[in-house]
Amino acid sequence: MTQLANRKNIADSATESESADSLKRLQQARAYLMVHHPFFSVLVLSLKLVESTLTETMATDGRKIYYSPKFVLGMTVKQTASVLAHEGLHVALCHHLRRGNRDPYWWNVAADYAINLIVQQARLALPDGALLDEQYRGLTAE
Repeated sequence: MTQLANRKNIADSATESESADSLKRLQQARAYLMVHHPFFSVLVLSLKLVESTLTETMATDGRKIYYSPKFVLGMTVKQTASVLAHEGLHVALCHHLRRGNRDPYWWNVAADYAINLIVQQARLALPDGALLDEQYRGLTAE
């Protein structure tokens, strides 16, 4: 959940083929959530998908999910579904509203630790490098 408003381009632009393929993967991941994890699909389906060079992964502002096509194409459909669920949980848990004056980077790290344990417990396949640590189970981002 990165603050995108004041960011510069940090990811490479995608080719037309990468853009199309990544959107197809996102649509497949949404369909996977609808069938296998309907709770998460409800969270995700209300958020517009927006290709962006302002993030190297995915991010949300509470209304949209911004994504890097190259990041999406580096994951399986199931991993993509887990990251979509992750972004949906940022919104459901109002992380975009609760940050207050906290440092955006560290707030996002704390929120990610809290969220990823929920995603893992739902048996969704998080991608390699996801922030996971059992010591944070049951804690909030605060």
